[in-house]
Amino acid sequence: MLFRSSRERAEFCANLVSNVDVPATIVCLFGLQPVEAFQGTSLLPTQDYVAKPVFGEAIDQKSERGGDINRDSYFCRENDLKLIYDAYADNWEMYDVAVDPEEKENIVSTSRDAIRFKALLQQRIRRWER
Repeated sequence: MLFRSSRERAEFCANLVSNVDVPATIVCLFGLQPVEAFQGTSLLPTQDYVAKPVFGEAIDQKSERGGDINRDSYFCRENDLKLIYDAYADNWEMYDVAVDPEEKENIVSTSRDAIRFKALLQQRIRRWER
């Protein structure tokens, strides 16, 4: 992600970042105090940004009546590892995208990181039902 500071010096953040970091970054750019309610953290200054797992979710949009929240899927990505959970099929997949960018070899049953990733992601799965 590339930023221009007020001094016209470009900064580049090479870490994997999340959309939840954008509001905190905008607040920082305006010189305002951080907002406690924001989940993300500012990407600036880039050298101080601490990399963390990135999460995402998708609702099936192929339904005739709009999004079907019962066909949800989730992912967690940290560095080159990506865990995907299909809640509808109750299926876990994990990939090392550096080694397997086409995500063809599911390593969820052999990866030492799978349990930790599952614990991180389970906090987000169908949280609207809690």
